[in-house]
Amino acid sequence: MEASVIVTAPGLFEMLGVAPALGRTFTPDDAGPDKPFTIVLTHELWTTLGENRAIIGTDVLLNGRPHTVIGVLPASFDFVRNDADGPPQRAVAFSNLRVKITDPSPNQPEYSVLIRARAGASPDAVAAAVAAVGRIVDARDFAGRGVQLYATGLKADLVARVRPALLTLAAAGVLLALMLMVNLASVLLARAAQREHEYAVSRALGADGAAVARGTLLEGAWLGLAGGACGALAGAWGVRALVAVAPLDLPRGASLVFDWRDAVVVIGAGVLLGLLAAVAPAVWAARSSLATLLASSAVRGGGGHGRLRRGMVVAQVALSLVVLNSGALVVRSFEQLLQADPGFRPEGVYTVRVRTPVVFFPNNEVVPFQDRVAAALASVPGVTRVGAATVLPLTATTTYSPLTITVPGAPGNTGDAAQDAVLTDVIGTRAGYFEVMGMRLVAGRTFDAAAPPAVGEAVIDTAFARRFFPGADPLGAKVPIDGLELTVVGVVQQARLFDVHQDGRPQLYARIAGGAFFRALFYVIATPRDPQSLLPDLRAAVRNVDARVAVGDARSMDEIVGNALRQQRTGAALISAFALGALLLAAMGIFGVIAGAVTRRHHELAVRLAVGADYRNVLRLVVREAALLVGVGVLIGVPGIYAAGGLIRGALVGVSPSDPSTIIVVVLGLALVTLASGYIASRRVLHIDPAELLRRD
Repeated sequence: MEASVIVTAPGLFEMLGVAPALGRTFTPDDAGPDKPFTIVLTHELWTTLGENRAIIGTDVLLNGRPHTVIGVLPASFDFVRNDADGPPQRAVAFSNLRVKITDPSPNQPEYSVLIRARAGASPDAVAAAVAAVGRIVDARDFAGRGVQLYATGLKADLVARVRPALLTLAAAGVLLALMLMVNLASVLLARAAQREHEYAVSRALGADGAAVARGTLLEGAWLGLAGGACGALAGAWGVRALVAVAPLDLPRGASLVFDWRDAVVVIGAGVLLGLLAAVAPAVWAARSSLATLLASSAVRGGGGHGRLRRGMVVAQVALSLVVLNSGALVVRSFEQLLQADPGFRPEGVYTVRVRTPVVFFPNNEVVPFQDRVAAALASVPGVTRVGAATVLPLTATTTYSPLTITVPGAPGNTGDAAQDAVLTDVIGTRAGYFEVMGMRLVAGRTFDAAAPPAVGEAVIDTAFARRFFPGADPLGAKVPIDGLELTVVGVVQQARLFDVHQDGRPQLYARIAGGAFFRALFYVIATPRDPQSLLPDLRAAVRNVDARVAVGDARSMDEIVGNALRQQRTGAALISAFALGALLLAAMGIFGVIAGAVTRRHHELAVRLAVGADYRNVLRLVVREAALLVGVGVLIGVPGIYAAGGLIRGALVGVSPSDPSTIIVVVLGLALVTLASGYIASRRVLHIDPAELLRRD
């Protein structure tokens, strides 16, 4: 089984505040080149192995080598590794660090270091201290080779990718909650208006305004309680759905649960919203004088609540305009991502990762073994071509470590050594990779499988060519890397390693041959076959080469692109749901106000019709009120659009937060829907029979 095992130095778990559930964690006696192989299991792996408490002190095989189990971590500990060669993976075990980190060998792995800053230390102070340590380490252990250390806040790094989307969704949720409160207030105010006569009689018989207000507040609280309970049930289902569709880089996404504490908060929020919504009608009913109530209940179309209800509808329209525009911008941003050119063609490309553990393959056997694997994969029926690389597009993470490259004599050099040393993503590549990935060749050629292994070749991307060779021909240039000198033989369009929506650092593709080798490769396979039917044949082909080697991370490039867009797709779907909810609430508000106005003005409208007014003119009179409310709401909501744009700017790609075409479309769409709801409500006028109504009155 291929699993994510983290090589760990002593002190990690103590710094994270994690105590083992069984056994112990690593100590300084476990670290060093000659120390025995030891391993600490996660609770998940321990459970998979049978939950045997006697496992401490026994051996498990890792890459064919026995490791002694010294501890088991608690079930609450969850560690996700951002793998530079693939998607984030959950760690299932931790092995001891058995190397000397300062070993200058070019095959030395790279390590990330966790530090805990002193309480109260500023991020700038921490960064300066880390940089100073880096200079000391570089001078002492690396002979001034230019080693640099950079400090990144762990929490900031974990949430950096999802923070804009989460803030956008949170803001949309708050606006929707406000609209729900306003809508509920409109309903309660309408009910209060219908009970004007009842209030008047109660006040005439001696009831005070406080008693009337208490009844209205109690009704709002009960409605809020019922709504909160329904919201809690929906929340429990919604969290499970979110975890199912959310991207893996959602921090601790698998640990998200909706428990009783969340239910209490949701229900409490529902009761609070109900009470807040009931405040306006309660205050109106309590503070209105007895004479006002009697007059309002006696006169058709009267009542002091009308302006308040219309004001609430205006607020609903304004808030819905903000949410709708934000949703439209996020959806347009997602469309821009779908149309972006990632620098390769994912169709018909399948990938698998094959590692070459050092316990099985000495350094001089790595490339020959990988040659045999490539030949075996190419012989699978339906496979048309095979290539390989150390990292695939859209799979690199922030932990992917670039190399600092200098090209002596390059036309783009400035003469400043610091500026001419450029961070570059170096990707080990086998012949056939560019052709399988469909990367566009700009100049020169790609790697030739028939070239002698001793020949060091490189293909650079367009960003590398612009930086070092602006306006010049880079073909034939020499690029020194870790003691090797590579000759540039071609230039390709940049394939985006990190994000589908933006270019990354300059890239250099080094040909894997001779002394250049990497122990983990992604094999890219061009095939028209269905991936589900292809994978068993690929596994069998590798097993025939060496049964000790596992095949992992099997997926298509279409799946990789889909995963890269998953976060944006999820955010677009959620905020679109919020926007549709806001539109529905605004339409309901307009419908309720107009329908209520028609009902309360039956007598007035009947008189108009009785004295000769045309039904069409009366209908136009009522619709005009809806149009006025929508127009005022839009005018108030437009400034809110620009304010919300600043909040969602980080979640947008290729779209301005104040995009005028989006604003115009949203305004017209909102006006059309709300006016349509007002027109439907206004058609109640057509059912008025003036003679019957006046005779009944």
